[in-house]
Amino acid sequence: RLDSEMQMADDIAEYIRYLDNDRYDVLIQLTADTTNLHIEELREYLSSSGIVTDITAIDGLRFLCQINGGLCAYEEVETSGFNHDGYLSNGVKYSLSSSFSTTEQPTIDIDFESYTFANHGINFLVYDNKNNMVVDRSTICYDTINNIPVLIKENPRRKLQ
Repeated sequence: RLDSEMQMADDIAEYIRYLDNDRYDVLIQLTADTTNLHIEELREYLSSSGIVTDITAIDGLRFLCQINGGLCAYEEVETSGFNHDGYLSNGVKYSLSSSFSTTEQPTIDIDFESYTFANHGINFLVYDNKNNMVVDRSTICYDTINNIPVLIKENPRRKLQ
């Protein structure tokens, strides 16, 4: 039920509250300009998880962090694209590649399944360790027409082997 509620959340603050759960590992990756994405709830979530990077101050850089069960397991800031291999809490391997180009989509591979992010901004991939599956993929990006941050959902429900 919790997974479904998170998938249905369309408010940024509500969505971020769902991320703060022991059973979730969260991969967060930034692509393109994030200067207008000053979201207090996100800043608080990252800080309470132990992330030291202020993502609102790294415009033009690439950022990746992994939060396992609410605690920072990895974070990296790069001036160009990067490739990173890591492990989720339950030992499942993942690989993330992110180009510095704003025309290329970042890709996360988890147990031979490939997930891309169609939108540029702050990308989230949420893995449920209890059910061994990716339960959410979303992006916070800036709506230049309405001048507000928006949450775009790309929810896959693929069971991992």
